[in-house]
Amino acid sequence: MTKTAWNVDKVSLKAKRASISFVKTIFKYLAILVMGFTGGVFAPLFLSRYVGAQVTEVADAFSIANTYIIFTTLFFVGVTVIMAALGYVITQQLALSKGEHERQALNDIGVKLSKDEQVGIELINQLLTNPDVLRHIEAQMGDKVEQVVRERSAAAERKSERLAQQAGEAQQEAEQLNGFFNS
Repeated sequence: MTKTAWNVDKVSLKAKRASISFVKTIFKYLAILVMGFTGGVFAPLFLSRYVGAQVTEVADAFSIANTYIIFTTLFFVGVTVIMAALGYVITQQLALSKGEHERQALNDIGVKLSKDEQVGIELINQLLTNPDVLRHIEAQMGDKVEQVVRERSAAAERKSERLAQQAGEAQQEAEQLNGFFNS
């Protein structure tokens, strides 16, 4: 296992532990809320067994109905707020774990590519079917070809200057030798 793979494994293990701890905490608070709502729902049932509501006027019946409507509305609003908060928190956790999963997947692909030549060839073949990837590769290859041509042109120019200089020196030596033999 490479050093990078080991580091990613340690990071993903920490992320998994944090996620498990987070889920346990969510379930604990959710259990407390469910018990509270259950008690709030069943308490009037048990209390009405011992102490009945005596309705003597029509206004009392409307009052009881309004109280019931308000209670159920508050109950549903509470459930809705809790569900929205949980949805937000879970979305945040999934977004964090998604990044970890992507990093782990890329690391695994890199390890697999370094060990298996056929996987690398298949990956390149799949990449070459994407027009955006082809356009990017063409641009990169064009830049690289231009760079190589510039480097070779500069090297050829330096070599031709050096050869011209050597030719000039050889010409001077030849003239000196001609002058030596002619004298």
